[in-house]
Amino acid sequence: MKFLLPPALLSLLHLALPALSHASPQPALISTDWEMSLVPRHTLFLRQLSDLQTFDSALGGTKASPITNSGDTQRPFQVDGDTFDSFASAAQRSCDNQFKGCSDAANQDGNGNKNARKGKEKRQSGGGGALTVQACDEQRSK
Repeated sequence: MKFLLPPALLSLLHLALPALSHASPQPALISTDWEMSLVPRHTLFLRQLSDLQTFDSALGGTKASPITNSGDTQRPFQVDGDTFDSFASAAQRSCDNQFKGCSDAANQDGNGNKNARKGKEKRQSGGGGALTVQACDEQRSK
């Protein structure tokens, strides 16, 4: 016994499917599920060449370093000229670099000591007070 859809529903599907299939973008160079399983998980696609760093906040005027494509298939992730074989290690380096810049800025400003740099503009932490190394350390744990 064959099951057929009513003609009105078939007409609606023929009209709706092309619009629905173009409404959401598909991954680059992949058209079906089985082909997606053939792509290595560490491959960077063209849309990802600019910056994989998703953390965009700055503390003490220091932003997280961008994570980019190095062009090396063995070590595809790059942070400030250094290459990494995994995204996790590249993200950790980016975070560490931001912490170093933040703590350097805090120490330069007297580590929250109001008398250390009188008359100078202090960088502010997210809480609104003077920037301290402790605030940088709290940011690193996020």
